[in-house]
Amino acid sequence: MCNLAEGIREKAEKRGEKRGEKRGEKRATLETRIEDVLNLMKSLKMSAEDALDALRVPLKSRNALLKSINERLAAE
Repeated sequence: MCNLAEGIREKAEKRGEKRGEKRGEKRATLETRIEDVLNLMKSLKMSAEDALDALRVPLKSRNALLKSINERLAAE
């Protein structure tokens, strides 16, 4: 029984590590997108919506990005 429990624990840990890596990758991608939008807005004097259009960001992703962009701009 001890070996079974140990195997289950190891498998759960590996699964958790993979989930954490995926979340980290998604967060990095989100941060990169936010930086790209902010750079376009500042460099080319674009609105956030125009920058999102230029980057061809899908509509389903825009609300979360706009919220994060507005929060970042408010903090500056």
